[in-house]
Amino acid sequence: DRVDISFGLGHAISDRLLRILAGRLAGKDGVSDVARTGADVLAVRLPDCAPQVLAQQVRRLKETLELPADVDGRSV
Repeated sequence: DRVDISFGLGHAISDRLLRILAGRLAGKDGVSDVARTGADVLAVRLPDCAPQVLAQQVRRLKETLELPADVDGRSV
């Protein structure tokens, strides 16, 4: 959870983590835009995603976010 990371490791690392995660999401098929909408919130736009495959696409994006990230030599 970003709040735990922010309080435990600092806001600068938390900010870098969000940038890494946004980059991961931006590289995924079907994602047209990724925007930071708040201190710890990313929004993803999936314009061509049919309703019947939306849940599957969201699962894939969630799996992408759950992978560890290296931030300043730390795995978070």
